[in-house]
Amino acid sequence: MTEDDLELAGRIVSLGDNCEFGFVQRHLGLEPSGLLRWAIAWPENVISLLERISAGDSFEGFYDFPEIRPHNAGMVREPVTGLLFHSQMRSSKDPETGVFVFDLPEEPRREIHGNEESKFSYLLQKFQSTLRDEARLHVIRRTRKLTEAEISRLDALLREFNPGNRLMVLTADPDRPGTFETRDDGVLIGYVRELATYAQADCYDREGWADLIKALRSHFEAF
Repeated sequence: MTEDDLELAGRIVSLGDNCEFGFVQRHLGLEPSGLLRWAIAWPENVISLLERISAGDSFEGFYDFPEIRPHNAGMVREPVTGLLFHSQMRSSKDPETGVFVFDLPEEPRREIHGNEESKFSYLLQKFQSTLRDEARLHVIRRTRKLTEAEISRLDALLREFNPGNRLMVLTADPDRPGTFETRDDGVLIGYVRELATYAQADCYDREGWADLIKALRSHFEAF
């Protein structure tokens, strides 16, 4: 992979729905910070997030301590956006109720939360400014096929922030991995052999992703 290929890979922004593209970048030696890079974000969450940014929402209460709830052993649900973030506020499943509860009492959790709140608030601000100030290629994937309405809305919102923003929908197709096509509306459909699972997001189609990034770089002059 060339330096130009790596430059493009570092400027692609993940819109979810899991951490697959975050691991793609990591295995290429790239560590750009991003709000959704290590989050679980379903299309409806991303659309709502973009709509609220477009409307000038202040995101009051974002990552507030009292409302944070465990999602699983290592993730929490952010109440304002519905996004799931990795957290050091670890949890265990209550054997009686089957519901995840935090392992630590309130005081040590507040210390961890304070650091995480600062980090995620910064990433939210960065995400908002990048949408407007830098034309990027944004990639979204989901095991369930995205609907045409979801794709069209995402594309429209991205272009509303910056006309140069582009959307690529990642799709599993073992017959054409490492390739992409451009629809009449400008949305890109990228192909890999299979999508990484939620449980093993780091087990992805490395060859397919590498070929896809090379194909994208050959097609676009710069982002």
